Amino acid sequence: MKILKAGDPCPCCGRPIPEGLSAKRMLFLSWFAEGVTIKAAVESMSSKETNESLTLEELARHNAPVWLKGKENPMLRHDGWAIIVFPNGLTGKQCQVWWPGSDVEDIPRLEDYGKTWAAYRRPPEATEENKGAGT
Repeated sequence: MKILKAGDPCPCCGRPIPEGLSAKRMLFLSWFAEGVTIKAAVESMSSKETNESLTLEELARHNAPVWLKGKENPMLRHDGWAIIVFPNGLTGKQCQVWWPGSDVEDIPRLEDYGKTWAAYRRPPEATEENKGAGT
């Protein structure tokens, strides 16, 4: 989080922040500015944005949790949020799937990606899930 200082634009009104505000007030304004930034980022995400599965290359570069759909794959225990690790890069035959709150990993085969398991930026919505279910 960026700590605001006198002269920076106020996140409430946009005018320059005056000199002499207490450290507590400056921290509050900094926190508020961070919240405004996050809110704007969330609002800019379109609900119409497609939620297609990531390619293996995108997944390998995606340094954040992903929604994993793969309960049809015997090497995965369920669908849900997970962290995917490629210890041997994309040249390896498998990756590691780490589930939150667990020290156990699943090890699906990369050759099955897109067939029996896939990763998404967010969970599929009910209509997206039903598209693939034939309903």
